[in-house]
Formats: sequence, structure tokens, C-alpha cells
Amino acid sequence: MNVIACLNDVIEIEMFEHLGIQGLLLPVAGFSSKATRSFSVHEISSITAIMQERGLYSYLQMNTIIHETDILALRSCIEELKQIPFHALICYDYTVAIIASDYGLGSKIIYQPGTQNTNAFDPTFYERQGIKGITISPEITLEDIIYMTEQTDHIELSIIGHGYLPMFYSGRQLITSYFDYLKSPQSYVNDQSLTIEEEVRKGLIYPIYEDSFGTHIFRPKALQSFQELMVLRPFITDFFVERLFLPIEEYCHAIECILGKKDNTTFLERYPHYDSGFYYKKTSSKKEEVK
Repeated sequence: MNVIACLNDVIEIEMFEHLGIQGLLLPVAGFSSKATRSFSVHEISSITAIMQERGLYSYLQMNTIIHETDILALRSCIEELKQIPFHALICYDYTVAIIASDYGLGSKIIYQPGTQNTNAFDPTFYERQGIKGITISPEITLEDIIYMTEQTDHIELSIIGHGYLPMFYSGRQLITSYFDYLKSPQSYVNDQSLTIEEEVRKGLIYPIYEDSFGTHIFRPKALQSFQELMVLRPFITDFFVERLFLPIEEYCHAIECILGKKDNTTFLERYPHYDSGFYYKKTSSKKEEVK
């Protein structure tokens, strides 16, 4: 199983190599949202060369919705990326996979559409499309994840196993609009310090983040999978560690626990803002009367 961390600066490569991770996630500028940092094609070319020398895999990320007006720029970007020896290209919108296939890169695609890969037939279907792998939705139980992995041996399956997971997205700049309404011109774009509290369910504090692609609200608790890893490790090819809202010390400590280098009990005592997500509870919608 490859543990994949998010890169924020080229100077971090040595640090992550020392931690023992197998690969680094490089968000592609212009096509990556919810990213602490994105990189131009030129930067990616230089970084992947350094990573190759150190034996690390390069995972490129394009996790935005692709509109018709984006197609020409996307084609141009992928045509340039084709010259770079990267390991995988992660996409949220399957349009990226289709265009990547036009450039002979379909076999490097990892389809990661958030909440959509929840069906036991999904691995079989995407295996037929000839892509590298899919990321299983974090909204399904541990039992269902294992069942999905048992449906095929010919496509790589991955999970986002640690960090804050998004639960709401709007293409509008909601934070900017709110402060414009208050006649407060201060910018909060790419600010990781903001939270929002629900009016009805008091005490639930949700991280909220605005970037050039819109506004994202995340679950109030970050996901951790320390115990579940003992079960998942034989079935999962890639384990992604999200970075948004996590200080670097906490992020590195989490990676050490994931790799079995440090005790996760100590980690959870020090950082209590974690839970096990939906590993043991099925997601459901229930209409309740608001009092």
C-alpha cells in the first residue's frame, strides 16, 4: 500500500522521504481546488525529476469540475504533462480521463469523484474503461469497502483515509459575498482559519474554505483510519492523506502513525478532533422536524 502525502513546497520532499511515504500529490495549477498549493507544468517537471531520483511516485491532481470553456486549456495542459514521467493523474471530472486517453494517458488515470464510487459494480465498470484505478467514496462502511475490493483484481483501488473531508460545495464565492454584504472588503480567499457554525445544531463547527473555484465546507471532525488500516492494507493500493487545515507538525505525526512508526493512541490524545467517519455507520437522509 502506497501512502500519499500532499506536497506544499519542494523543500519538503526530503522531509517526506525521511518519513517513509511512497508518493507525493502535486495539484496542477488551474485545475486543482481545496489545495494548499498548486504547481505549474514547469514546476511539476522539475519536482518529478527530483522525486524520481529519490524513488518517490508523483501523483498529479486535477480535481475541479470541467466546463466546456475549460476544454482547450485542459487539452493544452495534458499535452504538456504527457512529456513528464509521472505515476498517476487523479481526476474528479471524468472529462479529464477522456481527454487524457486521447494523449495515451488513460492508463494513468485514478478516478476520484468524491461521493460517487460506492457501487460494487464500479470497479468492474472502470476496469473496462482501461484506467489505472478508482478512489472509493469515504461515505461507505468498512464492510462495504472490503466487499468492493473483492469484486476485481485488475484495477487499483484507493481511499482518502486521513484528514478533513468535504461535505458541501458551491461554485459561488460565498465568503466573499458575505463580507461584501457586511461592507467589509477584507479577503478570505485561501484562508484556512475560517469555520462556520450551523444555526440549528449548535456546537457543530465546520471548517469552511474559499478558493478561485468556489466555497467548500468540510465535516466537523477529521477522518482517521489507524485501526482500520490493519484490515484495509491488503486491499488498498493507495492511501491518500489530506492536508488542508492540518498544521505541518500534526500532519507529519499522522503520517508516522499511518506508517506504524508512532503510537496512534498518543496522537488521538493530543489531537482529539478526529473520528472514524462512516466506517461503522451507513449514511442516510432523515427528515426531522426543526423545533
